[in-house]
Amino acid sequence: MGGDMSFDLSGRAAIITGAASGIGRAVAKRFFDHGARVAILDINAPAGDAEPHAFFQCDVSDEDAFADALANAVKELNGCDILVNNAGLVALGGNIENMDTAYFDRIFAVNTRGVMLGIKHGSRHISNGGAIINTASLAAFLHEAGAAAYHASKAAVVSLTRAAAIELGARSIRVNAVCPGHTRIDSADVDDNAWSALESLCKTLSPLGRLASVDEQIGAFHFLAAEESRFMTGQALIVDGGFSLGLTPALYDALGGQQ
Repeated sequence: MGGDMSFDLSGRAAIITGAASGIGRAVAKRFFDHGARVAILDINAPAGDAEPHAFFQCDVSDEDAFADALANAVKELNGCDILVNNAGLVALGGNIENMDTAYFDRIFAVNTRGVMLGIKHGSRHISNGGAIINTASLAAFLHEAGAAAYHASKAAVVSLTRAAAIELGARSIRVNAVCPGHTRIDSADVDDNAWSALESLCKTLSPLGRLASVDEQIGAFHFLAAEESRFMTGQALIVDGGFSLGLTPALYDALGGQQ
């Protein structure tokens, strides 16, 4: 930790789902580095070198398992001040007319039901004045063919965030969402060709002209967890490099300079 005490999380207990890898893992490390006691809940064990976090294995779509893991994490940390409902699936699933309903149900079970269960059971443990942060997605607002289930599941997370903010406001518990745009993460499910195609897409359609790194997403989570955001609730912060803003000069150039 540095000398600047802004956004300090010292003495606070944070529970983060889906933090074995990716953005969740980076958020867990950021919170720990700024003084928080951190517990990771994930269906998989944390990736990479061991770090000083408690770990509890669970599937967030299984209510009993998730509730038990939350209770055990709270006991381990001696409380809960910050809950990050980050666990999610990114599989896109194809067009609606050919969509497998079992796939649809699984996407909603993890991405949406898992967030609902986190709020339901987490709110019983989180301290008054605490913070709940849900990971939604740019996909909640900007749609594309072949990903309807994923888009709908993340739009529902934004709606749950707003409803929970109203319900928990009397306890001064803030509930917000972070909506990451296209972000490069370590994933065995995405090959180099797919990343290259996505990078090209962002170069054309994003004002900043590139994919985000994981480190460029975690600042929003840190802000929403810290006391500096104590008057913000029910909001969905889009962190997408401007991808959702509109037509870029690079796009016009790609179309032959027509504007």
